[in-house]
Amino acid sequence: MTDADRSPSNAVREDRGGLDAQVDGSTGPGSKSRTHRSSAGLVAGLITGCVVLAILIVVLVVVVGGSASRSKVSTPPRAGGFARSDSTEPAIMAILTRRRAAARATGARISTLVSGFYRDPAAPPSMPVTGGVVFVGGTGDMGDPGSFIQHLRPAPGVTSSVEDKVVDVDAGGDGRAACFTVGDGPTDTCVWATEHSFGTITPTEVLRVDHAAAVMRKMRPDVERR
Repeated sequence: MTDADRSPSNAVREDRGGLDAQVDGSTGPGSKSRTHRSSAGLVAGLITGCVVLAILIVVLVVVVGGSASRSKVSTPPRAGGFARSDSTEPAIMAILTRRRAAARATGARISTLVSGFYRDPAAPPSMPVTGGVVFVGGTGDMGDPGSFIQHLRPAPGVTSSVEDKVVDVDAGGDGRAACFTVGDGPTDTCVWATEHSFGTITPTEVLRVDHAAAVMRKMRPDVERR
């Protein structure tokens, strides 16, 4: 067969066959563009997913960390082996009022303030105020614990004519603690403080600093919970 015998239809079929092969094989310029767009979309999706995951992790750390650093201070029925005595509180209302006012006067942003009278069960029933401690505590933004303790320190003339002294003691946990003494005499108040909580005990009988501080440390795990 000569070239002249070749029909035009055959030539058209050959051309179409080449075109069809090109489409089926996805080797044209359009295919490369689609592949590029697909890869770009995949990369963008991965980046977005990583950003969202990072945000979730940050939020989780803030929430868990914040809740872990915050404490709740309350007045349970028993604390450190002492029993709460609601019936005795009217008799020591002056001390309760003074200690609550002192906490408010520190300038700290106190959100909750609780108080109660706790008594040694072994103390004589005929002397209901003896053998006990007045507890006042709370939560909020205490700021620097050391500064808070200094602001809580009684002013001269409040408890006696002698200026109170500040004796640093073991807090029995995080934060700082100190006891205020009337000169070189008995303990007036012991206090612990963190950035978010505090507690004070004021004995209703004469106690040495080491004894009063030990009572505070025994009571703290029961009145301060996380």
